Amino acid sequence: KMTGQGTLNYSNGDKYIGGWKNDLKEGQGSYADAKGNTYVGQWKAGEMEGDGLYTFKSGNTYKGIFLKGLKHGHGTFTYINGNKYVGEWKNDTKDGQGKLTFGNGEKYVGGFNNNKMSGQGIYTFKNGDTYDGNWKNDKRDGQGTLIYSNGDQYVGDWANDQITGEGIYSYKNGDRYDGNWKNGHIHGKGTFSNSAGDIYIGEFKNNE
Repeated sequence: KMTGQGTLNYSNGDKYIGGWKNDLKEGQGSYADAKGNTYVGQWKAGEMEGDGLYTFKSGNTYKGIFLKGLKHGHGTFTYINGNKYVGEWKNDTKDGQGKLTFGNGEKYVGGFNNNKMSGQGIYTFKNGDTYDGNWKNDKRDGQGTLIYSNGDQYVGDWANDQITGEGIYSYKNGDRYDGNWKNGHIHGKGTFSNSAGDIYIGEFKNNE
């Protein structure tokens, strides 16, 4: 049985150079498959396990912890499009706490579940707006606060990435609306007050 250091050239074009134990890859080793993907790192019982660097043929890379051949633990995934994720992984998916930065300058810091932004998180948009609140499947959903770059602020309910439910919108000029929303528009019962002290209480429809 193969034990110790050795090189194996597979008939399909794959190649492994590194440690062996009882015919299984063990310890430090490098693997290059015929498709153009490569892995350099630790192995256990024939599978990628421990610290390693996986380079995909696309140019994307993952540097971090593996468990039984899967990304699992803390790791950094760098995309060729400029995006980068640093955080926790579970069973080959982003899961737990992490930071995702985008090539366009936007960033998200918070929870992930099954590769998607989920739970509490803060998203900074390239226009300067900042959302701090709950997420579900990459969309703002639940309670959240959006601070606009122009000084306006909304605090309240979200659904499917839009302001929906009850919330308070405070305008930079001192105006304020407290009431119901639907799909990003003032809609339903609410109270509008302006900086001059005028107050309107009643029904609104599509921001009117």
